[in-house]
Amino acid sequence: MKKEFFDLLKSLSELFGPTGCEGRVADLIEASLEGIPCKRDAVGNLIVHLEGKGKKILVTAPMDEAGYMITDIDDKGYVRFEKTGNADNGCFAGKRLTLGNEKELISAVGGVKVLHLAGGEAGDTPATDKLFAETGLAAEELKKKLEKSDFAALEGSLSTLPGGYLVGKALESRALCALMIEAIKEMSGKDEAERNDLYFVFTVKEKAGMSTASAAAYTIRPEEAYLLGFAPANDFDGVDEHLKGARLGEGVVLALKDRRVLYFDSPLTERALGMAKEQGIPAYGADMASCGDLSAGALHLVGAGIPCASLRLPCRNPETNRVIVKENDLENTLSLLCALI
Repeated sequence: MKKEFFDLLKSLSELFGPTGCEGRVADLIEASLEGIPCKRDAVGNLIVHLEGKGKKILVTAPMDEAGYMITDIDDKGYVRFEKTGNADNGCFAGKRLTLGNEKELISAVGGVKVLHLAGGEAGDTPATDKLFAETGLAAEELKKKLEKSDFAALEGSLSTLPGGYLVGKALESRALCALMIEAIKEMSGKDEAERNDLYFVFTVKEKAGMSTASAAAYTIRPEEAYLLGFAPANDFDGVDEHLKGARLGEGVVLALKDRRVLYFDSPLTERALGMAKEQGIPAYGADMASCGDLSAGALHLVGAGIPCASLRLPCRNPETNRVIVKENDLENTLSLLCALI
């Protein structure tokens, strides 16, 4: 993996950007695309348009990470939450958090009822209303910096493991952003007369199930769309083969269906599988209905309908601060995406 890509991925992974507060991520993406025009629409999407004479193609990737919204700051300075996505409450206690908004950030530590006092609740994943955070600040001081409807997310740094594994926060979304940035840079080097008319949309609110991809598609009206997402891996010893879903290191997952969309009959899915085979890029179809959906998939119903394919990056521990992906899966996903567009 090139150092430049690792550094970009590290910066993206470590940013504070829970659902509803993605501004810092959009700022970094725009800075990394220096010299390439970017714009933001009314709902917060960051859009890059590379003009071309071929098909009008849309590519999307989500910017947000699973997190929490502040619902209360009590008189002792304890902060309470509700989820804004599928954050794993089992990862909350004793972890470093960032609380804040688009202007102010504060460090905190997550807490639940201490194990020694939990009684029959010990070992259970705590309900969201049992979570709290403490910052060390008095309530009066804290309330000058934060208020209800501000946000919280776990902290995490990007690191490597032997065997080509990467571990970091929010990689199930930020790795997709990094891949799309690389695709933009590669496509920008091609002659406009020989390039498709490409729109790259970095979306918000995917984790809340209300991706803004449809709003962008309504304006752009592409002829086809490629949606980048993640595929949870359950490829452990002792798991029946038909329950493993995605498998780390074995290539790009092309969703055949999820809980929102049927992709199996899309000509783009068939094309993607055929192109992967033709070019020797590891890829396979998988049913994502049992382990998640991509809310951006709703854009297939925009206007008269948009043919879609869903390219998924295999990962373990999604929506935690210790997501695991493999370098070769990143490389294969980028290769297939660039070949398709």
